[in-house]
Amino acid sequence: MGFSYIWIDALCIMQDSSDDKAEEIARMMTIYSNATLTIVASRASSVAEGFLTDRTPLGAERRHYVFEIPLSRQDKKQSEGSLILVPPLEEQLSGGVRYYNEVPEPWDLRAWTLQERLLSRRTLKFGKLQTSWICQDDVTDNVTKEHVGTLIRSVESSLPSDPDAVESMSALERRAACLKDWYRLINMATARSLAFNVGRLPVVAGIAEIFASHLQDEYMCGNWRSNLPLELLWMAVSNQGRSSSYIGPSWSWAGFNGIVGSNFVAKLYPGALADADIAILDFRAQHTHPESPYGAAESGLLKVLGYLARVNTKVLLDQEYGAKKINSWAEPSIYDPEHLPRESLSPLFDYSDEMYPDIETGEFPEYPRPVCLLVVAHAERDPAGLILLQGKTTNDPYTRLGLFRATRSYLSRRSEEESDHGFEIRRRTLLKRFWGKLEPQDLWLA
Repeated sequence: MGFSYIWIDALCIMQDSSDDKAEEIARMMTIYSNATLTIVASRASSVAEGFLTDRTPLGAERRHYVFEIPLSRQDKKQSEGSLILVPPLEEQLSGGVRYYNEVPEPWDLRAWTLQERLLSRRTLKFGKLQTSWICQDDVTDNVTKEHVGTLIRSVESSLPSDPDAVESMSALERRAACLKDWYRLINMATARSLAFNVGRLPVVAGIAEIFASHLQDEYMCGNWRSNLPLELLWMAVSNQGRSSSYIGPSWSWAGFNGIVGSNFVAKLYPGALADADIAILDFRAQHTHPESPYGAAESGLLKVLGYLARVNTKVLLDQEYGAKKINSWAEPSIYDPEHLPRESLSPLFDYSDEMYPDIETGEFPEYPRPVCLLVVAHAERDPAGLILLQGKTTNDPYTRLGLFRATRSYLSRRSEEESDHGFEIRRRTLLKRFWGKLEPQDLWLA
């Protein structure tokens, strides 16, 4: 092919050296984005499996549908080659007809290969049925249906190189579009499979580096400081059970073993705004390899300031799993955090299967420590935030269990005569009383 140099991951990375792996992972952005061509053995499920085996020519079983069309440039009358059109090979499935050339291959499903797909400028893909040419002009991947082709290019052109220009409105709009691309990327990364339980942070490290340079933002274990605390409200779509090893902090999507929604906050909490008193005070991370700040982390602590209240666990679980809801629409005669679930609380646990009631007794599992609610945002004036498990001691950090929203609460009810300013003052007063604190408190999340 005329190339003088080649880089092969299985050969150029010392597979038995964690330090060398970390060093090379940190260079993924440079390696793939600067490569002239990336050659992919997409049909192989492992490095030990070959990919240059015989394959049936497309259209061989339906030859009367195969057409050869001569090709020529507009400024030349003489033919310069030909284009062969073949019908897709059909596979009968229960849900209808599916085309073989749309069936994902092993490479399409692995989390590690997402960076190869996004960062490579040109890709030659050797599949089971055909060889494909992929470039950054593709908008949608025909196999995975992921909108990946122009993602990196759109990020590179979405934000100005001068950080001061971000202050303009148009720049803020482009920044929002860039963050939307990031959330879409997280959805893609978490939907793909990992052969080794190392977490998702190394999988997106190279791409995160590109986003960081254009967002001019601090990367906090998969999240961006400028969009915290709202990014704490990421939503679990499905889970594969808790990981047996540490993969990331519970407050970040990176610590969740499953698929994360691409809409992040928008789907569950439309129009959500951060609470007036929530604040990010501190962030401390210990990366597995210091030279890879976008890679795996051994710990990630986040210190926040906000309203925190202990909640009745039994009522919380009753609300989640369809038992009799406890609602009270009379004006409250008592403000007590234990009575908060009476406000039609809607919880959403990250690992909901852990919380199913016992089949024989109907009893819900009990938490070993108190469960609390942290107000992070307001959706249509309803308080929303994190369900947290208190640490073993009062000084230990909290861990995330899921999300909540107090729908149709007193906090969102407003009389016709009440002014905007008066309503907001009353709502803040009620919020403080319901959460049992006159002032927000600080706490660590792990």
